[in-house]
Amino acid sequence: MRLQLGRQPRALISVLDELNLSANQPVHGLADNLDAESGLLAEDGEDVVARPDGCYLGRRDREIEAKSTGTLVTVGLTSRCPYGRAACWGGTLQTLKSLDGVEEVKEIANASDSTAELFLQTSGLPNLDVWIRQISRMAGGGYDFRGVEVTLTGTVRPQGDYLILSGPSSTWTVKLDPLSKAAKVQWDWATQAPAAPTAEETVAYQHLADQVKAGGERKAQVTGPLNNDGGECQLAVRQIA
Repeated sequence: MRLQLGRQPRALISVLDELNLSANQPVHGLADNLDAESGLLAEDGEDVVARPDGCYLGRRDREIEAKSTGTLVTVGLTSRCPYGRAACWGGTLQTLKSLDGVEEVKEIANASDSTAELFLQTSGLPNLDVWIRQISRMAGGGYDFRGVEVTLTGTVRPQGDYLILSGPSSTWTVKLDPLSKAAKVQWDWATQAPAAPTAEETVAYQHLADQVKAGGERKAQVTGPLNNDGGECQLAVRQIA
């Protein structure tokens, strides 16, 4: 899609300013329309739904969320595109769709924190080593890959002096760490650095550890940055549910 605007309503100008785009730059892959009244990105004339975290969901992305059963992965991508953050999104979308084990990719990226969301084919873990090679080969310099955040549901239990999270029948296991040991994948454009943890995020791991200490192993949904250190997967706890 190439969007050329003549005289723009104030709402449209504010959206373009937020995305760091001028009115005559190409905008690829964000949506089919911009709603002049609300200033929100829209799809087929339908306003998108804005989530509390600032991510916009068009109709197609809501359908993806409703039907997907695999692991939710948030990918951190820093734009190198000279035309602004969104202009290279079309090619990056295709790269994400071709990653090993990916089932669906949401079509609207989160420009506010420079991330994209996708779902795996299974409820397991992404193959980070393979992804890094694939993205390096296919992204074409449009984006830098900052890492991934996953949302996993499993059983949390103590192991020595730390916690582990295991999937059904122990099909996968990750070591849990405080968020202080990993950078968030969400990006802060003002500081040009990973977004700082909130007060609640900072203590999420300790809250989980206290619950396990008081009541033993427990089921939990854990969200946070995922790293692979020497073959051992480590998840830094940002949110628990």
